[in-house]
Amino acid sequence: WLWARSEYFTLLLPAPRAAAIGALAAAALYAALAGFAVPTQRALVMLTVFMGGLVWYRSSKPARSFSAAMFLLLLMDPFAVLSPGFWFSFLAVAVILFGLSARAQRSGGFRSWFRLQWLVAIGMAPMLLAWRLPVPLLAPLINLLVVPVFSLLVIPLALVGSGLALVWEPLGVPLLRLGGWLLSSGRDLLAELAALPARLSPPAELPGH
Repeated sequence: WLWARSEYFTLLLPAPRAAAIGALAAAALYAALAGFAVPTQRALVMLTVFMGGLVWYRSSKPARSFSAAMFLLLLMDPFAVLSPGFWFSFLAVAVILFGLSARAQRSGGFRSWFRLQWLVAIGMAPMLLAWRLPVPLLAPLINLLVVPVFSLLVIPLALVGSGLALVWEPLGVPLLRLGGWLLSSGRDLLAELAALPARLSPPAELPGH
């Protein structure tokens, strides 16, 4: 939005391409700060594939970008297919892509966000049961609150607070403390909710199997 406000910058580089480059740079920095953990690598590769079309002016259908990201990740780590996290992450992205598609998306704002959470919960349930994991029935409602709080408050406070603390500690410490309080409170709340019996357990395994 800021880039598009300048005629000089938009003539130099179209705003969508500048936004894609900025998103990739921010994602790479965040992945580095997170120590390039496996889930972070997975997200970075997928984002690079999706944003690469904007950067190099190559339009691609979401399904093709999705397949290309999976192919690249398997090239990097063929044994990832043995990890539940690999399948959970790609299934979640597939459900989100479906939920955001023009054919499936018929509402906006909070209704879209609410609907997307239920789509993800329903789409993930069969695989959770297949891996003999419980299906948390309250997950869609919890995500409605937790995801925005962490994405819009905790993570920005941590990043901005850390950057300011490097310049002058009194500037960054209050932000880090606020982010730490939100993180601690959220963790306690999630622990209490996890103790509730609102879950669908996988079927009992047959004897001898």
